[in-house]
Amino acid sequence: MSLIVDEETIAESLLIPLDLVKGILTGEVNDDALKEFDTAKNKETVVVEKRILTRGKVIMTIQHAPLAAAMGLCLAETNTVAVIDLEPYPTIPLYLGIAIKELPKYVNLLWDDNLDKKKYKENLYIYQSAGELNMPGINEVLKIFQTVVINCSEENWSELAPYADVIYITQPQNQVGIHKLFQIFARAKTYEEKSQVVWIKGQYSLDETQCLKMLRGFSDIMVAGEIPEMFLKVAPQEYSQTVMKILLPVFPELKPERKSLLGRLKEMVI
Repeated sequence: MSLIVDEETIAESLLIPLDLVKGILTGEVNDDALKEFDTAKNKETVVVEKRILTRGKVIMTIQHAPLAAAMGLCLAETNTVAVIDLEPYPTIPLYLGIAIKELPKYVNLLWDDNLDKKKYKENLYIYQSAGELNMPGINEVLKIFQTVVINCSEENWSELAPYADVIYITQPQNQVGIHKLFQIFARAKTYEEKSQVVWIKGQYSLDETQCLKMLRGFSDIMVAGEIPEMFLKVAPQEYSQTVMKILLPVFPELKPERKSLLGRLKEMVI
């Protein structure tokens, strides 16, 4: 079959992760391991011969292209990732380091009847709306890709929230940000449980303890971590360690393996 149809088409047709298809074709995944995989379970992490495969995991940022870009880069180290920018004026490609003149070469537009698959980097694909919010196109991306990062605008995030496993809400670490969180959950209490706050640390940020005390006055939302004012510089790779810490609770496979003492000694000798 692999001689006739490419790996991506097989994954798309059978609705299984691309990494799993590659493992089957190369022989890394055997028949016994496949018995553990259930295609009906869309939101599950499956261990196949000590390899973690995450199927259908969707995370969302709300109007923060730099964070979505940095998350996409981090996740592409271990997963096949699609990053979708649904802001009215998409900028994620720029935060990923793509020059404006090269946008047509790497950016896929979401259409009703045809899903482009131009790859930007290994395991990383970029999508953006071709106009209005295109749910058929978005659904196709969600079906095909192992991991999806969606960056929504403040106007349309509640429409996409049901699709997300985790919603990262970025707000300044001050009274303005806390008041905005209060207003968000007053209108969308339904999504509070799967939301996490990412504080934006700036020059005039409040103390973390102060912020948490004020936040707990109206919400038990988890605080995932903090990021600097990333929009000041188009260089998401500089924030990889910070973003990695935010993602680890949801994507434990990102944690680097600790080498044994013997392994480290061998490296030193070499």
